[in-house]
Amino acid sequence: MLPVTSAHGPGAREERQAVAVLGPVAVLSDAGPVAPRGTRAAALVALLALASPRAVTASALIDALWADDLPANPRAALQNLVSRLRSLGPDVVRSTPAGYALGGPSDLDRARAAASRARELLENGRANGLRDGGSYDPAADAAALLDAALALWRGEPGDGLDDAAPGITAELQEAAGRLRDELTALRRRAAIAVGDHATVTALGAEALAANPLDEDAARDLMTALAASGRPDEAVRVFGRLRHALVAELGADPAPDLVALHARIARAADRVDGATPDTGDTQMRGVRAAEADDAAAGRPGARRFVRGLRAAATPLIGREDDVRAVVGELARHRVVTILGAGGLGKTRLGQEVARTVAADPAGTTSGPLGGLSIAVAELAGVRTDDDVALAIADGLGVTSAAGSARLADRLLAGDLRDRIVERARTARTLLLLDNCEHVPDGAARWADTLLSAAPGLRILATSRAPLQVAAEQVYPLAPLASGHVGAPGGARGPAVELFRQRALAARPGAQLPDVVVARLCDRLDGLPLAIELAAARVRTLSVEEIERHLDARFALLRGGDRTVPDRHRTLEAVIEWSWNLLEPSQRELWRRVSVLPDGLSAQAAAALGRLGDVGAGLGAGPGGVAEADPGGTTPLDVLDDIDGLVTQSLLVVEEDNAAQAADPAGGPTRPAAPVRYRMLETVREFGLLRLTEAGEDDAVRDALLDWAKGLSRYCTARMLGPGQVAAVAELRREHENLLFALRTAGRTGRPDVVVHGYVALGGAWTLRGAEERAADLAPAVLDAVTGRAVPPGEADVTALALAYASATTAFSGSTANLRALARLRRVLRDHGDAVSYRTRAVASMLLAPTPETVARLAGSADPLVAFLTHLAASQEAENAGRLDEALADAERAYDLSHDIGDVACPAGAAMFLAGVASEAGDTLTAARWSGIARGGLAALAADGALRQLDWVDLAAALDVDDLAEADRICERLDRAGSNADEADRGGVESRAVAGAGRAEIAYARGDVAEALARYEEAVGAFAGVPGVRAGDGVGQGYDVGVWAAAEPGADPDPAAPWEVILGAAWAVRLVGAGQDVRAGRVADVVRRRAVHMYREWMRNIADHPVLGTVCLGLAVVLALGEPRSGVGRPGPDRGLELLALAEVLGSRQDLRALRREPVFAAAAERFGAAAVADARAGAAAIDRGLLAEHVLTTLERLEL
Repeated sequence: MLPVTSAHGPGAREERQAVAVLGPVAVLSDAGPVAPRGTRAAALVALLALASPRAVTASALIDALWADDLPANPRAALQNLVSRLRSLGPDVVRSTPAGYALGGPSDLDRARAAASRARELLENGRANGLRDGGSYDPAADAAALLDAALALWRGEPGDGLDDAAPGITAELQEAAGRLRDELTALRRRAAIAVGDHATVTALGAEALAANPLDEDAARDLMTALAASGRPDEAVRVFGRLRHALVAELGADPAPDLVALHARIARAADRVDGATPDTGDTQMRGVRAAEADDAAAGRPGARRFVRGLRAAATPLIGREDDVRAVVGELARHRVVTILGAGGLGKTRLGQEVARTVAADPAGTTSGPLGGLSIAVAELAGVRTDDDVALAIADGLGVTSAAGSARLADRLLAGDLRDRIVERARTARTLLLLDNCEHVPDGAARWADTLLSAAPGLRILATSRAPLQVAAEQVYPLAPLASGHVGAPGGARGPAVELFRQRALAARPGAQLPDVVVARLCDRLDGLPLAIELAAARVRTLSVEEIERHLDARFALLRGGDRTVPDRHRTLEAVIEWSWNLLEPSQRELWRRVSVLPDGLSAQAAAALGRLGDVGAGLGAGPGGVAEADPGGTTPLDVLDDIDGLVTQSLLVVEEDNAAQAADPAGGPTRPAAPVRYRMLETVREFGLLRLTEAGEDDAVRDALLDWAKGLSRYCTARMLGPGQVAAVAELRREHENLLFALRTAGRTGRPDVVVHGYVALGGAWTLRGAEERAADLAPAVLDAVTGRAVPPGEADVTALALAYASATTAFSGSTANLRALARLRRVLRDHGDAVSYRTRAVASMLLAPTPETVARLAGSADPLVAFLTHLAASQEAENAGRLDEALADAERAYDLSHDIGDVACPAGAAMFLAGVASEAGDTLTAARWSGIARGGLAALAADGALRQLDWVDLAAALDVDDLAEADRICERLDRAGSNADEADRGGVESRAVAGAGRAEIAYARGDVAEALARYEEAVGAFAGVPGVRAGDGVGQGYDVGVWAAAEPGADPDPAAPWEVILGAAWAVRLVGAGQDVRAGRVADVVRRRAVHMYREWMRNIADHPVLGTVCLGLAVVLALGEPRSGVGRPGPDRGLELLALAEVLGSRQDLRALRREPVFAAAAERFGAAAVADARAGAAAIDRGLLAEHVLTTLERLEL
């Protein structure tokens, strides 16, 4: 290898360069540079050079080198590449505990070191030189060092890798390009320091040619030109810079540049006019930003698309805008589509996002290729603080909703941290839609996410800029009408839009192009105004529309000059529609505008007439209710709704999917009533008119009364024949009810808060999303704290507090204690006013003694008895007493039929399916799964249905129905992909699918494939909130980073499925004869499990999961090859752990986890007596001390 000098001056040490990548990739030996044999070997060199001096894990190298085209044995293939490189020189690649690294520096390392040393010389060297008596010139030394570094480039970095490794080539060229830019900038500084004006001039001119907005380069170039006696040229440089800044940014040059220009001009005794530079003015940060983008995606991150709407009609006249915004996004990390309401900003934003989503390879969108898409709709957000909730929804951030147990779902962290983690997980385009009403919140979140997630791009739509540093605004122009009256003129997009909408409203209408063009021009080319006008063609001619519009525009333009410009034209269009309505229609419009997420006919009746909807709410056909005497019904407002629909102010929406029957023959979801949505701009106009009418308080009270009435109505039907319809109604009104609940909390209406919380919480529970109730519990507690509870509200308040306590029991917050304390006070003060059912639930929370449980289990109320038996079943399952759990759950299922609802039988059947599957009785589990599916589908409980897929997968594997198992794995994969990367439920779906495919491969005799699939399944948990980032297979399970970690390191918590599948993987590794690797995997599973139980599951020691960990360790210790060494556990410890796995009731869902074959093998190897002794020892341990005994044993175990 070639010796290189790493520093100048006395005492410099010499290193030997290993490889060269700043040109064609080569390995350097004493005989000279040698090209690696094969492009993948060269790509491996490039990857290691990029990471140098750090090591790269084997898994990361495999992902980068083969991507989706994995060889049959990826690790063997990687080792083959390493061996091939080592044949060129034994020190080219070295192995480390963390993976592979270069054995010596590359030319990229030398260039980086030169940049660092030159920077040090330029910053600190001058003082050192002066202290040496002025004999040493550090700037000259830096210049020589930089010249040598720039000479290392032998051509295009990574030349020749493109076909085999385009992603690696791009990353190498990006890194090398940034480094060369840095070296060049430092070289310019060095030239300035030594007074080398010629070099400064050359380098400054080059920098400005690449970036005409570079003020530093302009300053250096102007100074050097003036010093070289060329002031006229220096003045022209300033002129070009000023022109570029004004044209691109609307800004002036920095004050010191202006002063410099003035000094140079005075010295030349004249000022030349600046010559505008019309050349390319693109900013030069694109490559660096894209390198950050590439770095932001974690290994294994999956691309996702959330929130894109299917376009109902073609987007007219915006093709150029779509291309332009895509181009801006390629150059800037934040682009805001800016303009007045009604310009179509949202539609354009959606189309841009759709364009990027449709181009994953970047064929037309360049660096945007491969971006995930997330849409955060802010239209329903009312405060800056609530922007986080909309972004969380857009990114798909939830509290691990897919977990099998409530406690697991409540382990997720702070919402802000989850949003940031989600943004870091994958390169993403986030569309922030409708930011203008929450500008501070949107700007704060944009800044936070941009700083935390280098791979994030933001596309915003707003009436005002976000005013963040990285923002590039894109002013959206109106649609042009064209030149229809001129010879050869054509229709513009505004005319085409009007024609299409008008002919849809009244086919055959006469639409003279000249008149339409004139009308569109007077509507300022605003798409919303054009569509509203075209809708009126249903009853008017175009000429009549034009005449009506003429008067209205004149009236508005002559009005209040303090009205913002962005309101004038749009308000004229909307006011024109307003003035065409009947008074009752206007009244309805302004009052229903308070609803952020559409409306039903019932809501329109309650708010539009400021009346109460009657008790028959939602009961009649199509959702039309009958009212109590004196109440208001939807029939009273149907004519007015029809008028608003006719004027295109309300859009009719039907949920056809809601009417689909469950394929398993279960209950059919009721037909959803028609729903109406209002354009956001139309809503804003209505809210303005509401304030003008002085009705804000009255309508707010009507909103809260409507929300309370709807909540009471749905709660009353939550556990009976009307359950499915009630849950569906709450799902449709979810956002409106949340808005009302928060409004009630701010305005002192705790009655609305508790009723809304009980209704929403009940629906969330029945659909398997209890964590949402936990998130809302603090707000509920705040609303009821310090307020007297009227006797009439005592029951619902107690129920709300009981629910808040139950859902926050394992959250680690004070909400649980606050809820219990407040619940005791309500029961003490109003015990007689609290219903029997609520008191029963409260007693299970406050005093769950055996006597209380026995009394409630025998209750004559089927719901109370059902809940008690189900709770007892859950407690028994958690303790590993699966026979008891099955008995209690079967009793609960029998009782559920007397309740008369869908959720209770379905929930009990689902629990029975899960327990039977844990016990290894997969046929029984599949039978219960079939029973549960119909009810869960009717409730749209998607998370619960996904859990049943896990049960059905185990059953299919057990009967060797591999084709069905394959289909279920595909379904789980889709569910996991459609969930979100940061959601543990989605990750668990993908992981279980991976384990299923591992068992399928094992059944087909492909052991290598089975082990690889298990590795992928466990590795799926890396980087998920609540799971140790980067602790995947390559780092934690295989190479053993944990083993080298500092004692007392505090890893993030594991997921239960992570240790379950890790144990199964260890078992299969032993079966394949890979005992050493099995030991490493089992040891990490052990340590992950201990930490999970000690830190995150102290109150819920799940015995079956703990037993599964013991089983994996038992197989490794008892059935793997004997280990030697002082203190190493032997077969006796393995037998002990096997017996403990049995007592704990270890999970036996998968064949790899079945205990009986392990006991048989252990008896054959060690004798039946030894096995019997181990079983007896485990059985003798006090059940109350069992979990602690096992955890202590695992903590002391060293593999």
